[in-house]
Amino acid sequence: PDKIFLTEDLRTLSYAQVEIATNRLACGFAGLGVGKGGRVVVMMRNGIDMALVWLALCKLGAIMVPVNQSYRGAILLHQVNTSDADHAVLHAEFVPQLHELRDALSVFRHVVLLDADAGSCVRAGALGEVHGFDSLFDMGATAPASTVDVWDPMAIFYTSGTTGPSKGVL
Repeated sequence: PDKIFLTEDLRTLSYAQVEIATNRLACGFAGLGVGKGGRVVVMMRNGIDMALVWLALCKLGAIMVPVNQSYRGAILLHQVNTSDADHAVLHAEFVPQLHELRDALSVFRHVVLLDADAGSCVRAGALGEVHGFDSLFDMGATAPASTVDVWDPMAIFYTSGTTGPSKGVL
């Protein structure tokens, strides 16, 4: 449990710390209504926080929908709307890309923001109810009861779309 599991720049987490953090995060997501089979758009910078989000969603049996950070316009709209996701986790810097599509975008029940300022919170508010990432860690430290099986899907990855619109692969 004390061995290093994740490292990013000067930040490291041991296996035990990751277990606690993902339990807390999973409880936070569950508190927002994310459960088994629920789909969550994730548009984050690569790093420890993204790994924690994915592992926490796996503990719930939820399905992560990772979205390429550089996507804008039609391709972003297509992936978000066809994923049937009703929650999103975003680094605040990616909110403008979604905000400009807000009239055509499926609305999220909840949007979890990392590194948010007042402006990004207002823009994200047009996408769904906004929550700070850190607030999800306050919901409890015990792993949520899980009925996750090894054959349950854990992500939807979109194809490159070279022969037509990208397709979500479960």
